[in-house]
Amino acid sequence: MKLELMRYKGFTFLCNPLSLQITDEGDFIKQEFPFYGEKLSNSCHKLRRIKGKGELRGKDCLEQYANLRALQKDKNAGVLSLPGMMPFSAYFVSLTVSADVTPDTVFYEFEFSEKSSFADKNREADYHTAAEEETLFDIAQICKTDVDTLVRLNPHIKRPDELEKGERVRIC
Repeated sequence: MKLELMRYKGFTFLCNPLSLQITDEGDFIKQEFPFYGEKLSNSCHKLRRIKGKGELRGKDCLEQYANLRALQKDKNAGVLSLPGMMPFSAYFVSLTVSADVTPDTVFYEFEFSEKSSFADKNREADYHTAAEEETLFDIAQICKTDVDTLVRLNPHIKRPDELEKGERVRIC
């Protein structure tokens, strides 16, 4: 299987990273149930951090590095596409040359941080589309959260037991 190449703001990495670490943690809340104990639930998505090491190869490797460096200096977010993942908006946090540079190879390390979903209120991962006869109780179970959180995030929903098919429900 051939993976897609990593891309950021129109720059395509000619070689995928040698190593890639993605930290994707949830924000957990503790629920207490009388006579049943406690349960941890994922209440919302936290920002992903992406770190890795790679190499730029070829006679133009220093030019490739200069282009990457220019992207890193631009403090605006851009779309980051990683192999096997849906693209998402991210900031290019750091770029470091990590070993001796040769005329044909530059080894580097990088870090990206996902753009805050607070800045992007319509992020699809933060919503659930109600199916026919689905309630907030059903959605809470599906999304591993609690009804109180859904009620708080969706003040427009007057009855948690009555949703319209296709209604968007904010889950975090």
